[in-house]
Amino acid sequence: MQPPPSSPAPAPLADRRGLGLVPALSAAILLSACSPSPPAGPDFFELANIDPENIVPKSSPAVLVRAFSDFCVDRIDDPASIPALLKANDYVAVPEFRPNGARLYVVDDRRPMVMLSDGPESSTCAVAAESRTGQTNRVLSFVATEFPAAGAIDPSGIGLTAEAALYLPGTSTIVFILREGTASSPARIVVGMTRTLNEGAFR
Repeated sequence: MQPPPSSPAPAPLADRRGLGLVPALSAAILLSACSPSPPAGPDFFELANIDPENIVPKSSPAVLVRAFSDFCVDRIDDPASIPALLKANDYVAVPEFRPNGARLYVVDDRRPMVMLSDGPESSTCAVAAESRTGQTNRVLSFVATEFPAAGAIDPSGIGLTAEAALYLPGTSTIVFILREGTASSPARIVVGMTRTLNEGAFR
């Protein structure tokens, strides 16, 4: 499915923290999980035993979109509630590793990694998984159904690896798709949304 018709490009976001977080995450998270000085609590031991393939898993299109819908789309108006929701769904926060200020959450199954970032100008929520057939089409179909007024904008303002960006008129929100890696390595897809707190950022 093709993205909705193009809309005029908004002004650049004032705060893009949380948009370029996937390169080398697997190795970094494993190092964090195996730290010789673990933080107190059971999360460390659960994280240390996670299957490496489940850190950034090869989620099915349906599972990827469901996580994006449940944790990001449904909660973007109340980002402070997302960590508790993730915990209730068996996710564990990765301690002491916050690339670009983002918080990372993983679960030991095929659901995607979740990344959260709250800044003074914006809130970002994204899910990450290894690339798999059907994911992009399922995401674009979901966005077209959930946000029929969304319009495609130039993705270069999101990042060098951005494949698509959709502006949601009247909401100060952008939905984006990033692709990390190459065809000869485990490429990963990141699907997320950023809501700016600056009302004039998209004018």
